[in-house]
Amino acid sequence: MEGVSMLLPQRMEYITKALEKNGCVYVRKIAQEIGVTEKTIRQDLIRMEQMGILDRVHGGAVQKKEEMIFPVAHRKHGQIREKQSIARHALSLIHDGDIIFFDAGSTCLELARLIDHQQIIALTNDPYIMNELLPKTSVSLYMIGGRLLREENGILFGGPGTLDSIRQYKMTKCFLGTSAVNASAGLMTFSREQAEIKRTIISCTSDVICLADHTKFGKMAFITYAELSAVDRIITDNAIADDMTEQFSQVQIDVAREAEGYNGSRDSDHPL
Repeated sequence: MEGVSMLLPQRMEYITKALEKNGCVYVRKIAQEIGVTEKTIRQDLIRMEQMGILDRVHGGAVQKKEEMIFPVAHRKHGQIREKQSIARHALSLIHDGDIIFFDAGSTCLELARLIDHQQIIALTNDPYIMNELLPKTSVSLYMIGGRLLREENGILFGGPGTLDSIRQYKMTKCFLGTSAVNASAGLMTFSREQAEIKRTIISCTSDVICLADHTKFGKMAFITYAELSAVDRIITDNAIADDMTEQFSQVQIDVAREAEGYNGSRDSDHPL
């Protein structure tokens, strides 16, 4: 535990993980575990409540059920049809000769499953996506290694070695996952390390494409990894409300349409 050296984002990440594990947190207990004052934790909880991450109660806080996008295990099979629809639309943007970074996550995994004859160079730091692309002979595959991150919502490679490896390449396209899409705060995540990875991917890519199902819009996480102006387009599914897309006029929103008679591929087994 980092004690008094923990910065606000680190404390918020710690509180978030405690919430997703237990459903509630207590000011005194969190303050003792982290090594800061109870006043500091109360101020953190106020800030997180303002962000829509939790609801404060006497002596602590509880997990917010509806407005929050927690990266918990029960969400890993959510919005499968929507993610598959988004993936099919994203596939239409891939052309022979593209150099593509596939970000970690379940929607990017659905896209990787659709790659067939496309002659591309693919990079990823996600072992699940690597495994999906491995047998596809039209794909020249680069696995970006580093330190294996065992996060609450899955595994991926991260750390300084991963960031240095990504910086060696220039990609024509990247497909990014996200925890939240907010009109004022931009693209957001709960993980500091994933935020750094996504920022690095964006800095090395010409065409930045975010894949986000409708449940991610209008929500909040606590780390912004990109302003909306840094993204070339966001692909979402057709369950998004028209008044929601109007809030994002500063970025191109592609609404994927459900293919008639499409029954979907196998359920996503990606934990992100």
